[in-house]
Amino acid sequence: MSSIILGFQTLNSFHPSQHVSMYSDDNELLNSSVFDYSSENYTPMNYLSNIASSFISTRTLPKDSGFLPPGVKCITDSYVVYERPPCVKNIFYSPYKASDADETNAYVYSLPIPWQLYIVQYSPDYLCSEVYMFFMDGPLNSLDQNIYMPALPNFYTNALLCRPMFSTMDEVTRYTQDISGVIASSYDWVWNNGTNNDLTEPLVHLILQNPEGKISSIVKQQKPLLFTDSRVSSTTYFNPDQVSLILLAWESLTLDDIMNYKWPNPSKFGHFGNSNMLSRYMEMDAYNDNLYQYLRHLIFDEESTYPTDSYIEDIIDNDDYSHAEYIEWLISSGIVDRISPEWIEKSTYIEFILNMKKSQLFKSSSFKLDYHNCSLNFFPQTI
Repeated sequence: MSSIILGFQTLNSFHPSQHVSMYSDDNELLNSSVFDYSSENYTPMNYLSNIASSFISTRTLPKDSGFLPPGVKCITDSYVVYERPPCVKNIFYSPYKASDADETNAYVYSLPIPWQLYIVQYSPDYLCSEVYMFFMDGPLNSLDQNIYMPALPNFYTNALLCRPMFSTMDEVTRYTQDISGVIASSYDWVWNNGTNNDLTEPLVHLILQNPEGKISSIVKQQKPLLFTDSRVSSTTYFNPDQVSLILLAWESLTLDDIMNYKWPNPSKFGHFGNSNMLSRYMEMDAYNDNLYQYLRHLIFDEESTYPTDSYIEDIIDNDDYSHAEYIEWLISSGIVDRISPEWIEKSTYIEFILNMKKSQLFKSSSFKLDYHNCSLNFFPQTI
């Protein structure tokens, strides 16, 4: 018999043939501000079924799950959700791209890590295929729990792990083909396959979103020129020296430090970037209304002569000016207000599920649920 775990209870022990049932008040769903089904003509029943079906299963899995570790939250026919408590982990970091990284040029950092939440997709033959990992302030106890970007190399800003590079399929298939094997494989993907310098944006946001944090303060004291505000933006790529300084600073923290640390908020997509922010400014009437005047005075300041109209038109047509500097001029001149960056918004567990469902990154489940069963299983009380 297979194991199905539903809800947010952390299990201290679990037998693979045990079935766990949990219950909750249906009013939690109806009173939740997260769900706005009226805009899409949804009823509570079909809305929740549509959103949650990828993460809920009331049927038996086709095979035994294997012995499961504590902290498993949810198992469906294609996903498993589990959490892990704070710990100290060794990070094997190679200051090279993945194509050039190997064990001989890796440096080891022992980092205190806060609570982690893993959302793992697996194939029909129980092979790990995608791993999302988030940092948390504590164990997962509610749908509105805040989740944070893991500030580690090799992660995208939506907490998706860049898949490890394996030389043979044996490294993928060596785990037991069951849920237990999927969990073990996904955990190894994150912690036991090394990390390299291809993706550094989460580390950038560790500094950018918490410039007063202990890690930021330490690195700015040691190498102020590498971490000035002008050098750190949402599109910055950290070099190996910057990454190493951050990991060394992090290594000096204690578990108590990281439990209360302000970790960066994740994005809804793989990268924050500023293309979306740029488009928001360019959609303002003030952007086009003042561009000609800005370029005219800018060129005069540089060349001590006013440019011709055709010269300015050529610059605009060729997009030969700094959008960022022009936007800063608009803001400093009081012409437009500064738009708050998208990363100031906190992200919650349920918002992640809603966004991933909307973006079709999660495979649609092959079964439907009614409102009663869905609310019982998706909104359980911790018992």
